[in-house]
Amino acid sequence: MDRTYGGYGSDQGRAVSATPDGGYIIAGSTGSFGVGGDMYILKLDIDGEPEWSRNIGSGTVEKAYDVVVVNDGYYLVGTASSSDGRGYEGVLVNLDFSGLTRWMRTYGTDDWDFIHSIAVTDDHLFLAGKTYGGVHGGADGWVLCTDLEGDIEWDLSIGGVDDDEFNEVLSTPDGGFVAVGSKSVQGDSTDVWLVKGLANGTIEWERSTGTDGNDSGESVIRGSNGQFIVVGSSNGYSAFQEFYILSFAVDGGILWSNHIGQISDWEGYDIRERSDGGLIMVGYTTSFGLGGKDVYVLRTDASGIFEFGSTYGGSGDEVAFELDSTLDGGFVIVGSTTTFGPGPEAVYVIRTDGQGQTESTDVSSFFDPISVDELEDREPISVHPNPIREGGAFSLQGLGVGSHTYLIKDSAGRELVRSSPIDMFDNTVLARFEPGIYIMILSEPKGRSRMLKFLVI
Repeated sequence: MDRTYGGYGSDQGRAVSATPDGGYIIAGSTGSFGVGGDMYILKLDIDGEPEWSRNIGSGTVEKAYDVVVVNDGYYLVGTASSSDGRGYEGVLVNLDFSGLTRWMRTYGTDDWDFIHSIAVTDDHLFLAGKTYGGVHGGADGWVLCTDLEGDIEWDLSIGGVDDDEFNEVLSTPDGGFVAVGSKSVQGDSTDVWLVKGLANGTIEWERSTGTDGNDSGESVIRGSNGQFIVVGSSNGYSAFQEFYILSFAVDGGILWSNHIGQISDWEGYDIRERSDGGLIMVGYTTSFGLGGKDVYVLRTDASGIFEFGSTYGGSGDEVAFELDSTLDGGFVIVGSTTTFGPGPEAVYVIRTDGQGQTESTDVSSFFDPISVDELEDREPISVHPNPIREGGAFSLQGLGVGSHTYLIKDSAGRELVRSSPIDMFDNTVLARFEPGIYIMILSEPKGRSRMLKFLVI
């Protein structure tokens, strides 16, 4: 199965997880739907047929980077630009199985903050990314621990005086976490960076390793023998980027490393262990294929020694960002393509067998059912009265059928109120705010959002 999804804008898939019904949940970003660029979520059945899709946004720029499946729905993480123009903040969203937003939380400092990955345990969540509001200078690697409702239990920023970041976090059997990314070293180079932490946020150990060039860790798994296996990229072995694969013992000691690439750039973004004990990785290569970047599926043995590689794509650029194991023993891969689809960039999904291969490389394009007309034809919703007297009440006129929630921020972007569900019969709000301009971000039943402004006098 090779398929694309999206509209007439630029759409990208960044994360994929297999679902208990045999299908897949995909998260990324869309320029086709919403306002200003939204998070984009697609639910596909086992054959890649869309069951539903959602865009989540509030009029700023939002992107989703990771999604996980839990017993009652999904958790989604990413980043959003602040409504007051100060930068970016991390975002955590909880969705039910139909894709409706239960709640959304934002996290960050007064500076730029990004969340790239999420890991789930029985009673809390680990979130990882980077923050420019840390204490060490530049960007720091950033890890947050929250309860299952998104309330912060602890957060920490670690790093040096230059830019450091985490790209993925993984929960560990002891209730802690391991996070992988890149750490700046002397000069202008970076090393692969692996940090092991306990459930209370205490750092157990950290390791950085690499070449004299730029090395990054993009993804980490825990192998069947307990070792941590990392994939990323390095330009320290040649003039080009290469897949960089490393294995770490449970105490952080390096067991082995390997680099795979030639002729031109190869980069690795995600890794899984195959049923036979070998490894499968995805990213892109410009060495083979039909032109530009092509999705590259790389197979190695358990020690990172090259076995086989497959490319997927066309004359444009195709990149794979993540893969997951499917219930039938194969893999589902997600990324982006500029060759196929109705717009300049589309979500690209490939379903392979257990060796990372497909029966056919023919690509079919699917135009998303969230159509432009559907968005433009929505009935208007308004705040009435507007302006509102301080301490008075107002209502939302034009609400459709179903449950809505809202978030109210002041003109400085500070969050003031998160509502319980409201509907067309119970939509009265008390204006318990000081005089000023306020923004209401209204979340609708189908996962879309509107931004309403009102004045308190």
